[in-house]
Amino acid sequence: MSRRRFLFDDRDPGIVYGDTGWNTYDLAVPPINHTLSYTNGPGCELTYTFQGTGISMYGMLDASDHGGTTLDLEVTVDDQAPTQFQPPLPSSSFNYGNRYFLLKDLEYGNHTVKVKNTNNETVEFDYFLVTPGTAPLTLTASTSTTPSATNTPDPVAKDGDKRSTPVGAIVGGVMGGLVLLGLIGAFLVWMKRRNRKAQQRVYHSEEDLIPHTEPFPYSAAPSGQQASGTSPISTGQKGRVVLTANTSGVPSQSRKSEKSAYAQTGISSAPSPQFSR
Repeated sequence: MSRRRFLFDDRDPGIVYGDTGWNTYDLAVPPINHTLSYTNGPGCELTYTFQGTGISMYGMLDASDHGGTTLDLEVTVDDQAPTQFQPPLPSSSFNYGNRYFLLKDLEYGNHTVKVKNTNNETVEFDYFLVTPGTAPLTLTASTSTTPSATNTPDPVAKDGDKRSTPVGAIVGGVMGGLVLLGLIGAFLVWMKRRNRKAQQRVYHSEEDLIPHTEPFPYSAAPSGQQASGTSPISTGQKGRVVLTANTSGVPSQSRKSEKSAYAQTGISSAPSPQFSR
């Protein structure tokens, strides 16, 4: 059981004092917040509404002031019959923090307590202590959960049926994606091979257009005569230029005779190869 309690000072706005007979004063001595509310008139009362399972009232008592007669308080909780409380006087002349009454083991909830002074002794009220307690467990919450517990299997089964369709769709989507990726890869490989073959064909056609221009030996001949060996320039098939060399490997005449031969034919220098298209 929790022993926690809440303190409410005599100046708390929730405490309602009667229309007449109550006064207040401030002290520099130990009362809570250095304040007290007091009355010495019979019939003066106060009320306070709290939430919890118990309440107690504390104040100051002065044996010399009361002349051996203590307080006589009538305490009523809600609509119950009132109870009389006579707190004992302290042994010293006065004492703070005396308990006027204690109510406990009340049913948890909101309660209203009314305190009435029934004699001419001075009531010097300081504070209330309230025991909050805890709300009891009720069967309403447990019974309300029973229908929901019995109804849970059907929704679970329905949810399982709904989940089977998305699983099939997911598997089909994955398989379709794999097939698509395979087709894309095959297409890319085919395009790469096709481009490579096209480039090879282009290179072969370009080589056909390059003339054979390697140097060759030849011998000059007089005008109207064929030089020894084959002709240095002739036209081959498909318009390609073919340069033929002297296959004997030995010049037919010396440099001096070549110059004289060029002089007889009127050629000032060695003939330049002519390329036919």
